[in-house]
Amino acid sequence: MSASQSRAQFGMHEREPRTENLREMRLAALLHDVGKALGPGDHVEAGLAALEGILTDRTRFLIAHHMDALEYRRGGLPDRVRQELRASPDFDDLMLLRDCDDGGRVAGAVVGTVDGTVDEALEYLRELARENEG
Repeated sequence: MSASQSRAQFGMHEREPRTENLREMRLAALLHDVGKALGPGDHVEAGLAALEGILTDRTRFLIAHHMDALEYRRGGLPDRVRQELRASPDFDDLMLLRDCDDGGRVAGAVVGTVDGTVDEALEYLRELARENEG
């Protein structure tokens, strides 16, 4: 299934992340829910605390606001917060991250194997670490 077909299946928009920021977008997609593994409470704040010092400002923004994007879609945010999100140059990518997060929760969605997905994610993180060292 192509990326375009996947987006259509999940009702997602036909947009791609800004190419100059694709690496940060992938990292946000991989790490946005890492705080859920750290215990009960606010998974966003827990994740950001655990990742402190290793995220770019943009990746931090995407992770910090991925739940706000859900409320944005539901119409549950105050106007001031909605305006602040829309004013961000990363707003479209934030909403794309939200689409991907929501799309990954569709019952019966075609995805890779758990082992393959975890292995691919770990390899990607190792590659980023190697690049950051050099």
